Amino acid sequence: MKNLYVFFSTAALVLCVMNGAWARQYVPNEGIHNDENRAIPIEDIQRAQAVPHTVTASTKTVWLRFDGTAGEVVTIQLAVPAITGLEFYRPAFALLGTAMPALANVPFTLPAGYGGTVYPTSTLGASTPSTEDTTGTTSWVFAEQTITLPADGTYYIVGYVPSDHLGKFWLGTGTVERREFTDILRLPLTIYQVRTFHQIFPIGGSAALIVLVLLVLVGPILLIIQLLSQGCLCG
Repeated sequence: MKNLYVFFSTAALVLCVMNGAWARQYVPNEGIHNDENRAIPIEDIQRAQAVPHTVTASTKTVWLRFDGTAGEVVTIQLAVPAITGLEFYRPAFALLGTAMPALANVPFTLPAGYGGTVYPTSTLGASTPSTEDTTGTTSWVFAEQTITLPADGTYYIVGYVPSDHLGKFWLGTGTVERREFTDILRLPLTIYQVRTFHQIFPIGGSAALIVLVLLVLVGPILLIIQLLSQGCLCG
């Protein structure tokens, strides 16, 4: 068991340092974050993170919450997984804050005392196909929106689809890539979740190839060590 742990830890570390490793931290979304009280807390708005969202009749919005300071520059980006039928899917997001202008005609209720600005993708032109090598997934990515916060306080980012059509989109925040050891250990699960969100076979990408190669090269050595430790090859 210990040898298997060493193997998978080695595989994870190799994936961590490999060229083109995953850029954004995956933030799980259970489909319940549809108002200010259940917003996903974003501890570091500058860290590159991605929140997947499936738009259904009961989950039309996804809310994120973060604390910001006056003059801080935040980056927010939308993307759509490359799934047949979503080629012209156009999500939007709204940034809400207490020092922002009044906002109306949005399909959700603003927190008391909040205004905001809507950033639609319908005005950004064509999206750009982008493939993430580690997971082997492709998304149609829209231009990043760089926003300077007007005041200190708590802000909300609300992702939604103005057309009200069902579908899927990513909501990305930040640009600083930082990987923690727990992210490395969760990588196999993250790959499974990301590929499932893209509706493709759950195992694949460069990560699966690296693990396969390590299994072929390192697996037999670990097996021999395991057998020796159990005395199976003695005598």
